[in-house]
Amino acid sequence: MVRWSRRPRLVQYNDGRIEFAMPYQVAIALALALILVILASYRLGQFSYQPKEQGPAQPSGLMRQVERENRTERAAVELPPSSPAPVENTPARTESIETNAESAEPKGNNVIVLVEYRSPADLGPVQAHFEEHGITTEIRMRNGRYFLQTVDRYDNPDRPGTDGYTAKQKIIEIGKQYQAPSGYESFAKNLFSDAYGKKVE
Repeated sequence: MVRWSRRPRLVQYNDGRIEFAMPYQVAIALALALILVILASYRLGQFSYQPKEQGPAQPSGLMRQVERENRTERAAVELPPSSPAPVENTPARTESIETNAESAEPKGNNVIVLVEYRSPADLGPVQAHFEEHGITTEIRMRNGRYFLQTVDRYDNPDRPGTDGYTAKQKIIEIGKQYQAPSGYESFAKNLFSDAYGKKVE
């Protein structure tokens, strides 16, 4: 009669095969122990790892560009004030002509020539007359002739609806009121009704 052992051995060789036999409780305990060892080694690795000392982080391309712009802005703010540019000896400007243009400063590239004459002395009283009525003028010499023209610039004075056209009509109306002092040219023939626009650079 063959006697069977009550419990199989943990490892046995049977018909060319190696067989393992163990109770469930032992297998579960070994699996939990293996997991515990893996976790413990992971935590030890975290504690033992020391990051290398790093120098200051290099800024990215975008950060370098922002820093350059900030330096440029600071330099622009810290610049000492420059000396004012020399002023030419031109008549002081007063209020400009009131026009229908909404902007305070005309944006055109035309002046209005009130009159041209051979002598600047005769243009002085005319200049004062228009100055009293809010039109600032200046005397310019070209090709041996003296031109009394507006300081302000306008859009085309020959086209109705522009600020230049409105200014030209106002000049004609003010010109009708001009009375020359004794000894000066009266400009009585046209009284500035032939004022015209001149394109300037």
